[in-house]
Amino acid sequence: MIEPAKATSRIPSQACTHPADQRAGEGVIDPESRSTSDMPGGRQTGAVLDGVPGAPPSGAKKTVLTVAEHAMASAEQIKALLRSHMDGDDDHFYAVAMQVAAREARRGHGRLAEQLRSLIDESKSKRGLRSLLQVGRPHGELTSLLEARYPKDRLKHLVVPAPLGTQIERVIREQRHADRILASGLTLRRKLLLVGPPGTGKTLTASIIAGELGLPLLSIRLDGLITKYMGETAARLRQVFESTNRTLGVYLFDEFDAIGSRRGMANEVGEMRRVLNSFLQMVEQDGSRSLVLAASNHPELLDPALFRRFDDILQYKLPDQIQIEEVLRTGLARKSADGIDWPNLAMLAQGLNHADVTRAVNDILKDALMDQRERISQADVERLLVERKETAKQVGDLSLGRHQRQQLVCDPIPADPDRGCASA
Repeated sequence: MIEPAKATSRIPSQACTHPADQRAGEGVIDPESRSTSDMPGGRQTGAVLDGVPGAPPSGAKKTVLTVAEHAMASAEQIKALLRSHMDGDDDHFYAVAMQVAAREARRGHGRLAEQLRSLIDESKSKRGLRSLLQVGRPHGELTSLLEARYPKDRLKHLVVPAPLGTQIERVIREQRHADRILASGLTLRRKLLLVGPPGTGKTLTASIIAGELGLPLLSIRLDGLITKYMGETAARLRQVFESTNRTLGVYLFDEFDAIGSRRGMANEVGEMRRVLNSFLQMVEQDGSRSLVLAASNHPELLDPALFRRFDDILQYKLPDQIQIEEVLRTGLARKSADGIDWPNLAMLAQGLNHADVTRAVNDILKDALMDQRERISQADVERLLVERKETAKQVGDLSLGRHQRQQLVCDPIPADPDRGCASA
């Protein structure tokens, strides 16, 4: 039998051997022990290297194959890590990460392997509060129900009265010590009701809590939640609460009075009564680690039974003169001219909410930038504050007229939760 011709040139093994594989047998995978299906595309190794189907490679060709297999394994593991991260599959991510650590140990990189294992163990121990792979982007049907983002807001960005600030700090502190609190049989403040006038910092508070804890802020989209079909709104609401168990985050029901209006109102819709009943049950039964926040500008419209379902109620008010002065100083001090009378400016801005004052500060800075002015004068600030107050007054007059037509004759939070309201 005529043997197949062998290659006339050979590649020196030291030119192809990976430095980590120059040690005797360290991390070298024997291609003869691998099935052909283990190779990319199921190709037979011998057919590629030696021209003989099924023939095992030898010498320098075995070394080339070893290096190629190492590179291929590394690339496939990186892709597997990325896929599991995108899918939010923590278990698969950790499994692949452990494979990477084991591979490095076989190649003689003991220190790197130990560091990888330590990082994996540390990450697993922190999964209760903040998962390394926590994915805040909703998938499937939840894309129409949740809007996700990772806020960068911090406590220093919020200007509120001291008692309210203490409440918010307590929520954040409890979450940071969640494992110890739960291990002692105690409960966390997770369900918060935020009430107060528009623009006083309710939505910003949700962003700050998420930002301080490194969690995604998942805002419930009312346009995707509320439908005209009977029973569908409650079903979608259940999807949101099921998500609180799968995806750790801060879930915000903004404009909450749209689904939390008190029962027994003259303009009540039967379907919304069922939605409210569903919410009351779901929020009470929710045992996840996620935070559930509901914000409303009109607490007097909310059903009284809701107030008992939340762990804490945060009440917001318009900023006083001291708080307004703090916002103005924080935003403008670096570009302001000498001699600015901050107390007088704060007095001028009284009546504006936190959002209006912040917008006025931004307008002042933008005008200075466009006019190429290095410093901001007292007159610049006064002009923009007066302009903002006029705008707020016009909007307030429109809003007041609408609410006067819809005035309700009832207590804001009646003692009897079953008592309804009558239209004026």
